[in-house]
Amino acid sequence: MEKVKYYGSPRWSYELYDCSMPMTFDTYNNCGFQCLYCFSSFQKAVGLSKDAYLNKKITNVNPEAIKRMFEGETKSQFSEYIKDRKVMQWGGLTDPFCWIEKSRGVTLELLDYFYKKQYPICFSTKGTFWTEDERYMKYFRNNDFWNVKFSIITLDEQKSKWIEKGTPTPRERLQAIERLAKANLKGGVKLRLRPFIIGISTPTFKQLIREAAAAGATAISTEFFCLEDRSLILKKNLETFNAMAGFDVLKFYKEYSVGSGYLRLSRKVKELYIKEMKDLCKEVGMRFYVSDAHFKEQCDNGSCCGLPETWNYSRDNLRRR
Repeated sequence: MEKVKYYGSPRWSYELYDCSMPMTFDTYNNCGFQCLYCFSSFQKAVGLSKDAYLNKKITNVNPEAIKRMFEGETKSQFSEYIKDRKVMQWGGLTDPFCWIEKSRGVTLELLDYFYKKQYPICFSTKGTFWTEDERYMKYFRNNDFWNVKFSIITLDEQKSKWIEKGTPTPRERLQAIERLAKANLKGGVKLRLRPFIIGISTPTFKQLIREAAAAGATAISTEFFCLEDRSLILKKNLETFNAMAGFDVLKFYKEYSVGSGYLRLSRKVKELYIKEMKDLCKEVGMRFYVSDAHFKEQCDNGSCCGLPETWNYSRDNLRRR
């Protein structure tokens, strides 16, 4: 009889040195959404696991093993972090509420456990179906120890359709923000305007911030798109990026980035956008956060993903003392 194979999670973030939620968790090894900018696809589509990833061979975590880990029955590298009840980020490399969850329901099973344990969690998603499903929403309504951030990079439906394949529309995600806000999720609902892509995000980002605030979002977290020039997947998608942005994206990044391979736009290119976002957030009453390597000093507190100051996020690293 073949042994059941499970996905190994949680993991430590690659940005451990300056991350407020370095322990990240994913329900599944793969994602039902196919966003062309997905940084985890650039990582997962190489090495020993690439065939399983590219062929969408789905595995999930072992819920019973996760429960034993969080009960302290099994020791791991995460034991002290869990014991201290530091915030866990759910949705680091894959989406916990994509279409895979609709058929498997492993996230739902674990929601029940973490709700009863009242473990602090920050969810990151583009999925919306669960905000209209009482099986899920009963755990979020009047919840004091969870918060959710929804990724939306543009209000342009056509650009979203091509760049974020398989995801709910930007409008549907704004509606999901509103449903959660009305459910009195005390940890708040946030707009994750990441990655911010010049030419794709820029035409509508101000309107997006205003509409997210009107829907009930309490904060925004942003980060500029970094282009991995060595990724074969990204190179295959550049034609679509160029069409949606209206210019040669790779050429632009090579001209306005320092270094090679992993291309990060210069601070000067980002400066005006950051100022406009921060000023607008102040106007509409949203807290402002930057997860980018540049402008972290503009965050309203030490969690660049937008956690309120009162939350028990990690402060024991390079930039948060």
